[in-house]
Order: sequence, then C-alpha cells, then structure tokens
Amino acid sequence: MELILLRVFQRQVAGQCRVVMSSVPIINQAASTADHDALWVGCQMFAVGSANVSKALWGDGKNRSKVAAQRQPLRDSLGVDDTSPLYDLSLRNHFEHFDERIDKWWAEDPNHNILDRMIGPPSAVVGLPDISRFRVYDPSGPSLVLWGQKYDLQPIASECDRIFPIAQREADKPHWEPPTTSGSGQ
Repeated sequence: MELILLRVFQRQVAGQCRVVMSSVPIINQAASTADHDALWVGCQMFAVGSANVSKALWGDGKNRSKVAAQRQPLRDSLGVDDTSPLYDLSLRNHFEHFDERIDKWWAEDPNHNILDRMIGPPSAVVGLPDISRFRVYDPSGPSLVLWGQKYDLQPIASECDRIFPIAQREADKPHWEPPTTSGSGQ
C-alpha cells in the first residue's frame, strides 16, 4: 500500500472512531433520561461509525477478502487483527437494511406484533418471535438487540478508544517517504 493511501485510510479510521466515541455520551445520557429519540440517533451513529471503521480496515461486500488482503498494512499499522470486535458489519446492516427487515417481519409474523425502540432488558417482553423485536437497548450491558442478535457495545467502543490515538498519530505523520542519503559522503 502506498504511503499516502495508508495515511488517508488512517485518517478515515481516526475520524470514524471519533464518531463512535462521540455517540457514547449521547447513548448514555439518552438511556438515563429515557430519551428514545436521542438514544436511537446515538445508536445509529455508533453502528455507522463502527461499520465505517470496519470497512476501512477490511472492505465490504463480496470483495471483502480481496480488499482485506490489500488493507493488511493498514491493520498492521494500527495493531488490529481479525479478532477485533470491529470486524463484524451485521450491526450496521440491521440499520442500513431496515426496510428489508420490515418486509421480512410483515411476511413472516402473521400476528404483526412489533417491539421497537425499547429501553430495558429484552426479557421484559415475552411471547414475541425475534423477527418482531426490532430495536431493543439494554443499558445493563450495554447492548443492542436487533431481530434476535445481541451486540455488546462496550468491546466495540473500547476498540475504537484503543485505536483512535494510534490512527491519529499515524495519520499525522508525513505521507511521503523521507529522502534517502547517498553513501557518497557528500
């Protein structure tokens, strides 16, 4: 990977880590005051920011394995490997493909019951299939449960906290190779 490209990706990672870190106080404040609108804005910021970090590090979609190989120098420069909690894109996919989830719910739940934008433990509401549980924020985790999939937020936030200063420091370095000195002694 050329150095200027590496620096641009490092800057992108730093910026998107900042988005994730900025969403955490919004989520915490909104959860403590039961401000559902602010909570879900914060959760969407969190999901999109963390997914943008993931896409910078590994790519997205059907070419992910090819792109991941090309982006290995970026991950190496930031001390990130494939066990990172940022690797998984499914949290973002739930938000980005919300319309598809609604269509699936409508087609598969004959009762058309819905639980959405709840703050509290998922176990507080019983008798609903996962397809009918759209968005649940459990502050005790903290975690998000979307269509039966649970996402612990703290490991993702901690990973962004860890790599942000590294990415920022690396992005601030020159994007050109230092001149080489000739061995002529002149």
